[in-house]
Amino acid sequence: MPSTGAQLVGGTTIYPMRMRSQFCMLLLGILANLLSGIQATELHAVGGFVGWSVPPSGQTDWYSEVWAKSISFQVGDVLVFSYSPDDNVYELADEADFAACKLDTIGVWYSGSTNITLTKAGTYYFVCGIEDQCKLGMKLRVKVKTEAATTTIFTQILSGLRPLFTRLIRSITDIFHFSPSYYHHPKIPLAIQK
Repeated sequence: MPSTGAQLVGGTTIYPMRMRSQFCMLLLGILANLLSGIQATELHAVGGFVGWSVPPSGQTDWYSEVWAKSISFQVGDVLVFSYSPDDNVYELADEADFAACKLDTIGVWYSGSTNITLTKAGTYYFVCGIEDQCKLGMKLRVKVKTEAATTTIFTQILSGLRPLFTRLIRSITDIFHFSPSYYHHPKIPLAIQK
């Protein structure tokens, strides 16, 4: 008989309940650890139906004060810039450069379609560097909150995986022949086991 307290019954090893419980807790702990790092990623089409262009009706603060203000940006979210190949996206370092439309850049994109992931909390500044388009309002300030929206996605994942967890636990308990009786083997009648 192994020193773990397991018993051999009819060619099958029966493990004590505490080992089965510890094993199940270990599996659930590993799964929870893996899922805890998942963050909600939301894609935001910059400007909505307008896209990345000079804003309508000459509103020079439209992107920051109308479009972005209604959105709660989180770490991990992605800004999707869709724009004419004649335009571009400049990421600026600070508020002063943003206010003055000074093109002291952190990054520049020219493809006509650019995805930028918001990797940390804080304020991001984007402008178009073509002629006077920044001064005409083609500029965006995005404020990203400190915490990522992991709770919501974690809850959604767990609720969606509930049937899988149920099947997983049933499979684990079948493997270890879980039974209310410590020594009872489900395929051998109690009378023979005694």
